[in-house]
Amino acid sequence: MFVRPTRYHYNVVHCNKNTRTEMPVSVGTHAEFQMCLSKHQLVAVDCTAKWCGPCQFIGPIFAQLAVQFPQIHFVKVDVDENGETAAALDVQAMPTFVFFHRGKKVGSTVGASEANLRAQIANLAARIVVPGEAAQAAPAQQAAPQAAQQAAPPQDDNVLRPPVLE
Repeated sequence: MFVRPTRYHYNVVHCNKNTRTEMPVSVGTHAEFQMCLSKHQLVAVDCTAKWCGPCQFIGPIFAQLAVQFPQIHFVKVDVDENGETAAALDVQAMPTFVFFHRGKKVGSTVGASEANLRAQIANLAARIVVPGEAAQAAPAQQAAPQAAQQAAPPQDDNVLRPPVLE
């Protein structure tokens, strides 16, 4: 498969669980994009074009975030070369960033706003479930409401009380 190099020369590799690059992975086909979604729990997608000025501005920031958040698989989709994926993602303007958790879209942002991109990436990173932590978190979440009910004093309907702030 021949892929033209881009301005920032991103690594072009096939998505699989053993692949970890320090740069976003460019996907050339919709099938390859679907494989990335199925193989990785968290995926951040940058829909870009070579001629798009704002895309060229935010591209290096997206690459820095790939290094800062190794638990997220970062993907670049050139909308001119991979129109099928761009259409499936309903890209209306560029740059468009789309975020997936376990193959399902959980967010998106349009434009070259570094603050919005960082916020979306942080939200996506918070979704990761580490084996063992989920089992520990569930009993703690169930115990919290029970503890709050036990700590609350009995209420008398005829007495006005200030609201309890939590």
